[in-house]
Amino acid sequence: MIELKCPHCQQTFQIEKIPYSTGMSCPHCNGWIRLNSAGTENNNSSKKSGKVSGIILKVIVCAAIAGGLFFVYTAKNSPQKNDTNNTPGIKLSLQTATPKSTAAPTAAPTPYVFNNADYEKGVAYESLARVPDGFVGLNLGYNGTVIQIQESNQLVEMRLAVNNDYNSIIYAIYNKNIVAERVLEGDNITIYGSFDGLYTYTAVFGNNITIPKMTLHHIDRN
Repeated sequence: MIELKCPHCQQTFQIEKIPYSTGMSCPHCNGWIRLNSAGTENNNSSKKSGKVSGIILKVIVCAAIAGGLFFVYTAKNSPQKNDTNNTPGIKLSLQTATPKSTAAPTAAPTPYVFNNADYEKGVAYESLARVPDGFVGLNLGYNGTVIQIQESNQLVEMRLAVNNDYNSIIYAIYNKNIVAERVLEGDNITIYGSFDGLYTYTAVFGNNITIPKMTLHHIDRN
């Protein structure tokens, strides 16, 4: 005897042999039972194959989820490409060469050429002392005797008694390169220069003295 179990009502029953057909009706619920050659219900194998199919499906779903997570992680951590330059940290720029301007050559300064006609010799000493502002900047010329000379590097300071009058003193300064030889006290000379206004200094006895001042351009020994 062969014992079978109905997959529909779960009732068991026995048969003497397996029928030649592929199935039979359950004597309890009349449900159709599919049989194989071994006498087992095809439904059982279907259940097993269904379980296997379910496991495979779960594996596929898990693999798909894992693949999606890997894609998201890779996208977030992949380096960004620079559209303008594929090399990171290097930027290329094109610079247009600026043409160099050609400056016009500067003319050399004209060397000073002395001309005594450019200097006024008729201005009285008293006029300089009384109205100095009216003569500032003018080129003047005076004769006289050197009563004091003091040299300091390239600068020379001088006091000149105009027309040998010790009451008409001019304070003058000049650069050593305007004379070929040194000027000494007692020399009788003619000076040419620009009038700077009045100059005040302290005398030996502590009193202030104010006299006309000139910057010399040229000196002639008489």
